Amino acid sequence: MNSENGNTMVATTTTTSTPAARATAVAGDLEILLSDILNVPVLKSGKKIGSLADLVIVETVKIPEVRSLYIIRSFGKPSLIIPWENVHTLTGRGIEITINEIDPYEAEPAEDVILLQDFVLDKMLINLKENEIEIVYDIRLVLRNKKLYVTDVDTGKAARLRRLGLGFLAKLLYSSTDPDVEPMIPSTCVQPLPTNIGRFKGNVKLNILKENLSEIHPVDLADILEEMDHEQATDTLEEIEPKVQR
Repeated sequence: MNSENGNTMVATTTTTSTPAARATAVAGDLEILLSDILNVPVLKSGKKIGSLADLVIVETVKIPEVRSLYIIRSFGKPSLIIPWENVHTLTGRGIEITINEIDPYEAEPAEDVILLQDFVLDKMLINLKENEIEIVYDIRLVLRNKKLYVTDVDTGKAARLRRLGLGFLAKLLYSSTDPDVEPMIPSTCVQPLPTNIGRFKGNVKLNILKENLSEIHPVDLADILEEMDHEQATDTLEEIEPKVQR
């Protein structure tokens, strides 16, 4: 998918999400698992400048949105914070960014930002009864309307294998069409993250009972567009093929 002025083009990676999870995407959407892109090389003009360490997100009204990339560099060079708008390509093999100079982007994540891997992965997922359910092992991202959204958390067995670096085994043992594969949990079923969440503190909580998860309808295009102001939503709808509009 190419954006205007060539700013953003994102390619999907291979996922093992279930049919129910895939139902959250519509035609033209691209799906990416966080485990597929963590630590991939980040390139500027085809030359590696670092590796993806994390994604900085903001919690919008409906679905969390990726705002920037946290990139670490070798040989003691300063880390980089690259705005999402400067991402040109993103795949499981690497990320190409479009910036003129590196120096203006040298920074560490601010104390008040939310880091997707650091703050959410490996956290306990707790239901309304305050009972531990599972551990968040992976996160699904969807590119829609040139924005990258955090649409689901994955607590399943395949996600656990991917988290352990055994993605090849997950693909071998678990098929996306297998009815026994645990469905991902939509972000809309997760409470806003606590303000004190960090690498070693805070948990992720559901806003519904676990037994009611099966009754949740997939997130559709309208849910995300509601987050945008009227002008942006109108502009976006004009760019979408008629068959996708609702």
